[in-house]
Amino acid sequence: MNSKKKFISFFVLAGFALTPFSCVSLELRLNHEESPQAVSAFHNNGTVRLSYGVYRGDFTIDANSVSLLGQGIGRTRIDGDIRINGNNAVLRYLSVRGDVYINGNNADLSNARIEGRVFSSGHGNRW
Repeated sequence: MNSKKKFISFFVLAGFALTPFSCVSLELRLNHEESPQAVSAFHNNGTVRLSYGVYRGDFTIDANSVSLLGQGIGRTRIDGDIRINGNNAVLRYLSVRGDVYINGNNADLSNARIEGRVFSSGHGNRW
């Protein structure tokens, strides 16, 4: 792990330890060797910004009012499934090559390209 990644990891852990109930915005960059499952950045009222590139693996959002933002459709791509188990999730400016499972309410996927299927068991979801 290079020093930049160590600093980011320290910042993320310190941020969660000091402000567990506040809104936290994170800049994340995963490469093909890192797994999205290892990212514990999804918490209530959180924003996760993904850099340009391809993210391989599944994402699970188990929190409410979470925004997952890319750098543009076709510029930020997730090759995997996304499971949304919280309410008021937002996916914007990214492409998903996989399925999206929405188990919460009021999810907004209208500014994302979903190349798989969307399965929704909640109410008020848009895609």
